[in-house]
Amino acid sequence: MIVKMWVMRIIIFSGIFLSGCNSKQIKKFLSPPWRPAPPTCSIIKTKTPIQIDGKFEDTWKQADTLVFVNWDSSECVEKTTASLLYDDKYLYVRFVCSESVMELLGAKPEIPYHDDVVEIFLDTNRDPMNYHLIQVFPKGKIKHLIWAWSNESFDWNPDVKAAVFVNTAKGTWDVEVAVPLESLDIDPRQAYWKLNLTRTRSTKNRTPFQDSAWSPTFNRSNAHIPKYFGFVNGLNLKQMELSMTCPKMKQPVTTEEWKRTTSFDLAGIIDNSTAIEKTFASICHDGKNLYIRTVCFDSEIEKIKAKNNKHDNSKIWKDDLIEIFLSPGDDFNNYYQIVVNPLGAVSDLSWKNKISDLKWESGCIVKTKIDKDKKCWITIVTIPLKNLTVDISRWRFNLTRTRQIRNRRRPIEDTAWAPTFQKFSQVPERFGLLRLQE
Repeated sequence: MIVKMWVMRIIIFSGIFLSGCNSKQIKKFLSPPWRPAPPTCSIIKTKTPIQIDGKFEDTWKQADTLVFVNWDSSECVEKTTASLLYDDKYLYVRFVCSESVMELLGAKPEIPYHDDVVEIFLDTNRDPMNYHLIQVFPKGKIKHLIWAWSNESFDWNPDVKAAVFVNTAKGTWDVEVAVPLESLDIDPRQAYWKLNLTRTRSTKNRTPFQDSAWSPTFNRSNAHIPKYFGFVNGLNLKQMELSMTCPKMKQPVTTEEWKRTTSFDLAGIIDNSTAIEKTFASICHDGKNLYIRTVCFDSEIEKIKAKNNKHDNSKIWKDDLIEIFLSPGDDFNNYYQIVVNPLGAVSDLSWKNKISDLKWESGCIVKTKIDKDKKCWITIVTIPLKNLTVDISRWRFNLTRTRQIRNRRRPIEDTAWAPTFQKFSQVPERFGLLRLQE
């Protein structure tokens, strides 16, 4: 009886509440929360490079048109469309932004979310904690940075080209952007990229502030929600080299700062297959040292192979180990190799024209820990940059792991950040690209 009374009260209250609402409000009240899946688009490779001047050219006709919506997926008052193309060197993005109050365009300081701005969010390695952001203002000013863990940003200085054309006849301001593919953290192992394109229109006269995007984030004031980025496919990623940015951190690197570094995992060295025993790594530098942290999981941690504890001892190759490879620039004939086992023993050598030299000393400092509870062994390798003899910010890099045989059913497992597609690691032509942030 009491339950029936409460049900009747709820029905009566709902009737009174809804009687004061219009049809749209009632529909919104009764409808369950609903958000569409992020959109998907295909990008076409162009044979003709785009001239970055902000003006339309016939090459853009082959690209799909991406229509923007408001942050809540509703239709925009001021329309915006975008298009994507790419070639061997650049990713091209074009915006067409309708504007009813052209005389006030770009009148405010060029500060994001206060002035008019278009933005490109690029997650090219499917790491939601780290992505690239490019902002272009109506007067042509460009800002670019890497947005990292915990909403902190790092400087990023790619050679981005951008141009704005204010088309007063059509009432639009058009933007063309060319992003060098070499400047992006590309993982060719992924089938697609995540991307979002947004526009902020500042308040003009009595027209309201407007946030719109190709993929709505359902947050009026925050476009930094990677789970709502759209999907881009069609890129021939297999022809692109693996690359990443090594962020510059404060000295010393603390536990919290490791969370903000560039992170990556390893896959099968021969065929890029998913690793049975996972390995996760992070990398950063402070201008003086290069820091590499690895976490090597092992389901049979009690059987870990680690006997050698001497420096530059050939027996280290019989242990479980990680290997770090560094080659300056694109010089595939000269590179460095640092081998570390779970006990912290190191074997470091340099290679020149396929001949190794054990006399070279990296001067690296190694800390290791075997964590049987979490079934992993952890290493932190600190490499003085001065001992690499070449002072540059662009390196060829690879990180590999060898897990030795535990029993007859489990053969040796070799994994790598950049698969060499061979049984061994010394293939500098297959090393990925590492850019040290300045």
